Amino acid sequence: IFFWERTKNSQDRRDSISKIKKKITEFEAELNNENQKNKSLTYRRTYSFLQELLLPKITLRSNDLDKQPIQENSPFPDITAIQQTLQKLGFFKAQVSRQFDENTRKAVEQFQHLRNLKTVGYVDSQTWDAMQSELTKKQLQKTVEVLRIILQTQNDEQIEENIRKLQDCKQNAFRYLNCVENLRAKIQASKANK
Repeated sequence: IFFWERTKNSQDRRDSISKIKKKITEFEAELNNENQKNKSLTYRRTYSFLQELLLPKITLRSNDLDKQPIQENSPFPDITAIQQTLQKLGFFKAQVSRQFDENTRKAVEQFQHLRNLKTVGYVDSQTWDAMQSELTKKQLQKTVEVLRIILQTQNDEQIEENIRKLQDCKQNAFRYLNCVENLRAKIQASKANK
């Protein structure tokens, strides 16, 4: 996306913006297609590119969740990450407590049940992968929506500045969606003021 660093003249920039708009439109159409096997190569490449460039990564301290799942007595940073992820997905309504308590267990079980996973009440690798996948999709949908708004901006410098702001949202995985939403609101407000 940072074609400005390679592109010097305004016509090349406009051509690049047009290409990105087209790719985002095609990508967004496929994003809502649930059939993973029918995803195009362009979609998969764009997905990987956006994920790497703009989306935050959440890592757990536990390396092998099948041998050591996240449950009671797990490291509190892992429990916090699980609770915050479940909050973003709408399953954990309680305050993040750093304890794998009854609320956490119930939220994990509800997620597992609704996603047709083995309902065990702790987070194994299959559950964590499903949680990550769902959160990434949610983040990606919001990101693509904001990218489309950014690319509708007339000024190349504004586009570059807003894409950099979008990339800055990546710094905090659990505030990412709020950051992206705030950026969208600011861009739309500045458009309305013109």
